[in-house]
Amino acid sequence: MFFGEVWHDYSLEKITIDYDNIVLDLELDNILKSIVLENFIAIEYIGQWDENIIKSISLVDDCEFIEKTLNKIKNNNDSYLKGAGKKDVNAQWKCVVIELIDGVRIRIVCDNIVLR
Repeated sequence: MFFGEVWHDYSLEKITIDYDNIVLDLELDNILKSIVLENFIAIEYIGQWDENIIKSISLVDDCEFIEKTLNKIKNNNDSYLKGAGKKDVNAQWKCVVIELIDGVRIRIVCDNIVLR
């Protein structure tokens, strides 16, 4: 569970990406919810076909995707790692894993999550 919610059968209606955040808009039985993934630094979404029904959403504090992302950032930016003053390479990064019922897995690394 993620924030005490069971996300199974929600439809992933929209993913909005801006400079700092990713917003996931979800719907189930005309109930709309949004998850805001603040200060994201990576997204992986491979294999989309025709299914947007969620099997699960989970939060992982320590995974290889976080490590891979931070290594890439450090290699690309040498010692300059402040990210316009908002991002901190030493933040407590989280990996949100969204699994769709067809087996597609979406992973997003961010430092804060807000449910609205």
